[in-house]
Amino acid sequence: VQQIEVVRGPSSLLYTNGTIGGIVNIVDNSIAMKNVERLFKVGAESQSVNGGDSESFFYQDNIGGEINISLAYKNTALGNFDVPNGAIIHMEEEHHDEDEDHDEEHDEHEENLGFLANSDFESFWDEQARQLTWFSPWKKTLDWNPPFAKWFTGGTINASYNTLDIHQSIRSTKPAIIWEGENGEFRKITYHDMLIQVQKFSNVLKSLGVTKGDRVTIYLPMIPELPIAMLACARIGAIHNVIFSGFSATSIKDRVVDSKSKIILTADGGYRRGKIIPLKEMVDDAIVDLNFVEHVIVFERTKNKINTTSKDKFWNVLMNNASEKCDAEKLDSTHPLFILYTSGTTGKPKGVLHGTGGYLTHLYSTFKWAFDIKDSDVFFCTADIG
Repeated sequence: VQQIEVVRGPSSLLYTNGTIGGIVNIVDNSIAMKNVERLFKVGAESQSVNGGDSESFFYQDNIGGEINISLAYKNTALGNFDVPNGAIIHMEEEHHDEDEDHDEEHDEHEENLGFLANSDFESFWDEQARQLTWFSPWKKTLDWNPPFAKWFTGGTINASYNTLDIHQSIRSTKPAIIWEGENGEFRKITYHDMLIQVQKFSNVLKSLGVTKGDRVTIYLPMIPELPIAMLACARIGAIHNVIFSGFSATSIKDRVVDSKSKIILTADGGYRRGKIIPLKEMVDDAIVDLNFVEHVIVFERTKNKINTTSKDKFWNVLMNNASEKCDAEKLDSTHPLFILYTSGTTGKPKGVLHGTGGYLTHLYSTFKWAFDIKDSDVFFCTADIG
């Protein structure tokens, strides 16, 4: 076979076999082929799908990049479709309205996802999980003992590593956070800067005796130090408990008591609707008789006057003395990542405990599907964490 011709657009590329006339559907990484002219077959693997033959070919283009293409045959009686070593592939793409193409591609993608998820949800999520970076693979996709589910048991992973470390080789100078405060302050923090700050604060937590499994309560305004603290906890295996910075001392106490947090992170104050909210004062009232709380770390945000106790430590002082290197812990997939409490409107707040591997897999997948997110996009969020 020396030539194949595109007979339908790029979302689900259909090709005709130029010498026989059979229809071939290329379903994997097809868009990556658009500008490839010369392919060299380096391997193949055959399988049977719904009674028909299908073969996955592994090609290498003329500049060394590897492309994995799955070829499913509509007419298997015509024999195997193959591309000889060095064959020239002519890509003649049909032109359509871009918006229509995108809508068709999106609809078809959603339809395919739904079919795959419904037909075999364990295999579906197993495949999604492989898009993350794991230190070691899992032995079992799902350990299901209703109502308890353990995902990717035996696998080891780290949320902080997947958020920051994996980006350092290709986008370290790219902004990870673009932040503007209510008072007009502006900060742009790159992936490299975030990694340094997270590693430093991880070492701060370690210096205060925080170990894997300990709970850390975060009661901060919406500033970059909040996600820095969350990722630092995740890096060392501590479980973070974020409390909305508009909650009262009573609400803080309920959640701190339930989680038995040994560390609380707060700020002197926070800006909300033009006023300064005295966050440190709220924390002092909440923990007045909680002896299990060992340290309160205070970030100076509004510079309002606060009372200090023997438990108080200041963020900037601790960070000045912290090392910039802290390796991410290799955590079991089921290791708790964070606790998120219900509002308590209908009774005592209930803490929902999220594991690491399953949560990251679902978050990573649904974020792409819901927002069609691309590397060039800026995701704008005004929601309060917690």
